[in-house]
Amino acid sequence: MQLTKLAQIVIFFGTATSVQAVNLVQNGSFETTTLTGSDYLANNAAFWSTNSYTFLVFPGTAQTNIGNGVKLYPGITHIMPATSPDKGNFVAADGAYQTGFISQTINGLAPGQLYQLSFYQAEAQQQGYNGDTTDRFQVTLGAQTQLSEVFTNLSNDFTPWVKETLTFSATSSSEVLSFLA
Repeated sequence: MQLTKLAQIVIFFGTATSVQAVNLVQNGSFETTTLTGSDYLANNAAFWSTNSYTFLVFPGTAQTNIGNGVKLYPGITHIMPATSPDKGNFVAADGAYQTGFISQTINGLAPGQLYQLSFYQAEAQQQGYNGDTTDRFQVTLGAQTQLSEVFTNLSNDFTPWVKETLTFSATSSSEVLSFLA
């Protein structure tokens, strides 16, 4: 299956924290999974669900096969490291082909309380495609939506990991956190 988009956003999800610095995101590094190697993220990572063309990438496999023969360019100006910033798994999500959300329900929120969500994002291009690209994530908690930083990636390159931090105000004790490439 080929992607119609020229690039994929590659991200590592970090943690959601309140001012008390309590981690509310479950399996933020995607380490708890039924997969034994990189493949489609098809509700096989604990606590996460998806309805999109998204891959769970194991360390060191991005240029070999992340599922269905999909490979990412290693980069030219910037070389893609073998691992995410925490040395673990990460997710590759396409923003133009079979787009959809990756999400989980966050519990234990206090309505009216501010929460910071931190995650890492990077951009890489699928091998076989060329051309400069731009991408970002639409991040939603409950009814609030924010956009991550726009990434511009040169053809066949890799844009290095950047930590994003967004602040949300809880409106309920339980809300869905979702990412849309």
